[in-house]
Amino acid sequence: MEMVTKKKGPKAKISGIMLTAILILTMMPWHVMAEEASPAEGTAAANAVTNESEVVSKETANAATEANAQEKPAATLASEKPAAITPKASKKLVTTSVKVVYKDGSPVEDGTVFTLEDPDNNDQKDYEVKNGKLELKLISDKQYRLGLSWDDEKMDTHKVAEADANLGTIPVGITAEGKTLVWYDRHNKKLLEDKPVTTVTLKEIEDDATPSEPKPVEKKRVEKGELANVRDIEVVLDDGTPMPDGVQLELIDMSRVADWSYEFEKFTVKGGKIHGVKMKAETQYKIGMDTANPSYSDYTIVGAYNSKHLMRIYARYENEYPLYYDYDEGTGAPEKPIAKLVFHKVKEQSELENPKSNSNITVLKVSDGGYVAKAGLPFRLVRKDNGKSKVIYSEQGEVTINTEGNVPYELKLDENDTYVMKNKIEFTMKPNKQGKYNPIIEGYDANDINGYLQCSAIELVRKDGKKPGSDIVKPGDNTGDNSGDDCNTCGPCEDCAQYKPEQYAKIYEKEKVILKNMPVLRKSGNEYKPVKKKVTFIFYNATTQTVETKVQSSDGVLPDVEMVKGHNYIVFAEDGDFEMPNAYLVLNKTGEKPVPSKQNGRKVDAFYLTLRQMYVSNPEVAKRVAYTLPVFDKDHNPVDNVKIKFVSEYDQVTATVNDGVVEYALIEDQNYMVYVDDPRYTLDSFPMTMKDKSEWGAAKYAFNHFSCGSVNELILKPKSEEGKSNTQLIDIDNTTAVTGLHFGRGDYLVSVRKLPKESVKGLEGKDYEVIDIDMINMYRTELSKLVRGNFKVSRLVPDGKDVKQVYYVDKDGNLVKVPFKQILASDGGYIVAFDMPSMSLYNNVIEYTDHKPAEPEKPVTPVEPEKPVTPEKPVNPVNPGSNQGDNNSTQPNVPTPGNNSVNTNVSPEYYVANGNLAWNGDDNGMLIVVKSKTDDEKTFERFKSVEIDGKVVDPSNYDVVKGSARITLHASYLRSLKPGKHAVTARFSNGSVNSEFAVVSRAANKAPNGKATLNGKNIRTVVKTGDSTGFEFMFAFVIASMLLGVVIAMRKKNA
Repeated sequence: MEMVTKKKGPKAKISGIMLTAILILTMMPWHVMAEEASPAEGTAAANAVTNESEVVSKETANAATEANAQEKPAATLASEKPAAITPKASKKLVTTSVKVVYKDGSPVEDGTVFTLEDPDNNDQKDYEVKNGKLELKLISDKQYRLGLSWDDEKMDTHKVAEADANLGTIPVGITAEGKTLVWYDRHNKKLLEDKPVTTVTLKEIEDDATPSEPKPVEKKRVEKGELANVRDIEVVLDDGTPMPDGVQLELIDMSRVADWSYEFEKFTVKGGKIHGVKMKAETQYKIGMDTANPSYSDYTIVGAYNSKHLMRIYARYENEYPLYYDYDEGTGAPEKPIAKLVFHKVKEQSELENPKSNSNITVLKVSDGGYVAKAGLPFRLVRKDNGKSKVIYSEQGEVTINTEGNVPYELKLDENDTYVMKNKIEFTMKPNKQGKYNPIIEGYDANDINGYLQCSAIELVRKDGKKPGSDIVKPGDNTGDNSGDDCNTCGPCEDCAQYKPEQYAKIYEKEKVILKNMPVLRKSGNEYKPVKKKVTFIFYNATTQTVETKVQSSDGVLPDVEMVKGHNYIVFAEDGDFEMPNAYLVLNKTGEKPVPSKQNGRKVDAFYLTLRQMYVSNPEVAKRVAYTLPVFDKDHNPVDNVKIKFVSEYDQVTATVNDGVVEYALIEDQNYMVYVDDPRYTLDSFPMTMKDKSEWGAAKYAFNHFSCGSVNELILKPKSEEGKSNTQLIDIDNTTAVTGLHFGRGDYLVSVRKLPKESVKGLEGKDYEVIDIDMINMYRTELSKLVRGNFKVSRLVPDGKDVKQVYYVDKDGNLVKVPFKQILASDGGYIVAFDMPSMSLYNNVIEYTDHKPAEPEKPVTPVEPEKPVTPEKPVNPVNPGSNQGDNNSTQPNVPTPGNNSVNTNVSPEYYVANGNLAWNGDDNGMLIVVKSKTDDEKTFERFKSVEIDGKVVDPSNYDVVKGSARITLHASYLRSLKPGKHAVTARFSNGSVNSEFAVVSRAANKAPNGKATLNGKNIRTVVKTGDSTGFEFMFAFVIASMLLGVVIAMRKKNA
């Protein structure tokens, strides 16, 4: 079915394209929050061969290698060199249909929803039955799973007759040339073309209710948060027999999962029951078997929502059974006592896989008239299909909602003393063209970005009589930039606009701690034994994106490993015989066991390995994360035969787009800069990182490290548009600016630190400074390494100094010169602008000399002056009694040359602080500083627009920054104006100000000192150049100088 959207005008299209790029950076494939940790560890344990020898013989290993070469998927069979990952075959998008009938042969009703799951990418898409058929779209030569949607009402009464008994769905696929679905052999990983799937049959099933006991007549309710003693809970198997004694269950307080010091409570089955359980009243818990449980791979729990391992429960009464915690209504659902926990004995490892869910977590901004709304507001999320609802309390300026696919919702605000909602919010979770679910506002198409709920703030109206923003947090209490990019529409907030250095100080932590005597074990029968073979472990510091060390175990124990206190680490096992799910951990004290950096809180007491089913000759390739993305041009047409490159500090991968799809495999958590190697195309390069999301009960996904938004597709643009969407970042001290990529304006910043001079060799006795310029991802508080790019850095030069040379310090400690320019600013100070090929990898060194005035230029032969410009008629003075409000007419009343009428929108509130405005061709453009006489701190936020000669100037032709309102008209725009005088108007929300400026002819006279003159006044154009390797970098410096307006503004404000 083809989606139809309204056509939009050129401006709307451009706006839509920009907003689409921003949203793609912020969208995340959120699933059910705090679902149990990844089953990978337990699944791997199930693969253990208990009777194998500790060391695989050379003959067996060689034979296994040959077998592996025949059967290993393409991502694993890539060249031994990780530099290029080549797909095994050309894949393409194929459309096919399949009949859907009941057991008696009658067609299934139209509208019945089936889900086609992509287990490789942990993705899914829903299809509806139409005329007794499903019309499906699949990428060829890969596995899918087809079954009833969890959201369809038939899920409770029917099941698919042809389904795999262990999956509950049909494993299917299709060849590139095929027209019919065929069965996919999961064990041998191939399509069975002799086993077509042309029909899907539904048959009735019996309803398995969760066992419960009648409610006791007398109950003593426990206050919320107080401990309640729970009655003994029976634990049985689904065949009715008691669970064997000694099996352990975990009880997890979901309010404490983010607390690293929290350890799960454990209860051991004895006599078919667990005894002594205590729970905080009215608090969500999960009970069952967590991934570290020795029995995790042996049992699954029956009756839990979207989980085979953990059931949601809570306590309300003293000495009574716990109650079932409803996913939609929480503790507000009808009470359902859990007197018995039922488990299923696992026969195949596929039974351990959790059901696929299209749940999504969405964070919505909550706005109090443009300010951050206070925390603790009682929002209510209502399912419109069944009327169920639950209360969700907001955090500071945002509320997080968890929603199911294809379900209509309404978001309300319950009664409170402060606010009411301005607008009604109704939405439905719908998949877009790529099958990704988003909350879509009622009345919008799923592919119309204007209908994405996460791009609309919840606007509140105060009913307590206070002004908006009265509850704003104090400086230092808020963590984030609330200015309006990346779907954040709550507006600028001076109190929370920048992070403070102490908020990311952990990145620069120097204290080291030691990981001691870490056991390395493997499962053998029902116990774990030391691994005698020497196994290599790689310790990767995710906080600093650094491979810190490689160590080998000996006799089942790791040697001492030095780690940075409090940093997040990923530990990889790299071995041909053994494998281990990556370990995510933090070490806070020497001698202690580490704790996981993910949301499960238990201590890591050992590294648990399993024996591979086949020997792997290149374990480095085997540990890569294989991924597939669609690739489109800017009109959303699939592209073909384009090379995409992924470059990290330690790795480089090249992949070719085939039929609109690119397949690649990257090392987890490293930042790969993504760019196009093709003369026709470019893209907004960004750092892609493969992040594990097992804490969501999900897999590994591609994320954009600028925004922590998931990467769902790659959009290519014509080569001519390269770099046009680049943005800039300025450090918190307003001394340094960086441009070169589209950074966005989210929780991503540039940090600048001055380092001790002793860290540099070769400049002893010289005048210099060492600076560390780093890019920081504040979503995760991680260093963000950008290893490839053309970055322009501008920095203020200390008073009384000239720059002699700029360097960076390479990994061997050598000084490497970089091209630079020292530019004279309009305030008399200087700025140094220099190039860097990367960010966050190397420190910079700036060498200084004492300032020397520029040598005067030799006199030049006067040029014949142009004909003088006829003076324009003066503008009448403003009438103090005129209107000072906004003029909202489409044709603003702006005085033009010769017009003596009064401009009723001009306000005596504002004035131009830097008079005698003129532009003489300087590439830095022209600065206009507007101040307010009464409330200058609000000048910037009240700014609306600029008009020249009565026409509104497009915002792309100027920059405006804080420090009153500092407006810099771009040189490219000023060149379009004729020489002579021009009228300029700056408009604000409460008035405007008029002035004029002159565009100086290029034939202006030169004064003897080499400075251009206008009406006898000097215009400074001196540029001091440094040691450079040529002028091929001139264009780069011109771009860097465009940052001057911003940096100068910040400098003056600081002064």
